[in-house]
Amino acid sequence: MFRLSFSFFIFCLCACTVFAQPFIAEHTTNTSFTQTSIINPSFEGKPQMDAKNVLGWMPFNTNSTPDILPGPWGVQTPPYEGNTYIGLTTRSDNTWEAAVQKLNFPLQKDFCYQFTLQLALSDTYAGYNKPCRLRIWGSNSPNSLEKAQLLVTSTAIDHHEWRPYTLAFVSANDWQYIIIECFYKEATLLPYKGNILIDAWSIFEPCTRA
Repeated sequence: MFRLSFSFFIFCLCACTVFAQPFIAEHTTNTSFTQTSIINPSFEGKPQMDAKNVLGWMPFNTNSTPDILPGPWGVQTPPYEGNTYIGLTTRSDNTWEAAVQKLNFPLQKDFCYQFTLQLALSDTYAGYNKPCRLRIWGSNSPNSLEKAQLLVTSTAIDHHEWRPYTLAFVSANDWQYIIIECFYKEATLLPYKGNILIDAWSIFEPCTRA
């Protein structure tokens, strides 16, 4: 009787171990999220007007070269991080500046992302001094005709000191490129000369959909 009970006990113990394994697997962490980060997130480089070769970034078109600041155009705002940052402008002829970067890992379809960056407005940008918004697009081409998804838009940046902005979006596709652009305030009837300063871009982190 003892031998039978002991054998039955060993059988039950083994069976419980085997059948418990799928339950454990169901509760493991989802590792499909690939961490995406920005190359040169603090926009380091030699201060210059119309910078065509900011490390990691390309002008979005021929009229779209960012400026590496401070120094050029009279902009003297100290960097938030590192030695430099970039400035983008809007113009009164309904054109604006933008830059594009190929990501180290593409944004993934249906994933929610969030990130933080520092934004400010310069009041000494050679007359381009009005508040603007930051718009960020997803694309699979650096071509200026292919801004595929407007990922997120900031509010109008009307303060001269650096402030952190945490932005979030859901990617509608797998995007290899992001495009950042300076754009006019909402409900603007006439285009104007404005600017936005950008520094200290964090990594993209997963977030929960609203």
